[in-house]
Amino acid sequence: MPNSPKRTTEQVRTEIGAEREALVRDIGALRQEVAGVLPYAIGTALALAVLTKSKTARTALKVLWWLR
Repeated sequence: MPNSPKRTTEQVRTEIGAEREALVRDIGALRQEVAGVLPYAIGTALALAVLTKSKTARTALKVLWWLR
C-alpha cells in the first residue's frame, strides 16, 4: 500500500465510533431475539426437570432463569 493515503487520528476515531454504534445496535437486536426465545427454552427446561426429576435439568432451568 505505498500509494494509499494516510488516515488521520480523527478519521480512525470516527470509524471506531461508528463500529461501536453498530455493535451496540447488533447487541440490542440479539438481546431482543433471545428474549423472544427464552420463554420457550425455560418451558422446555421446566418440562425436563419435572418429567425426569433431573438435577441437571433443574440446573439448566436456573441458568435460563438467570439469563432472562
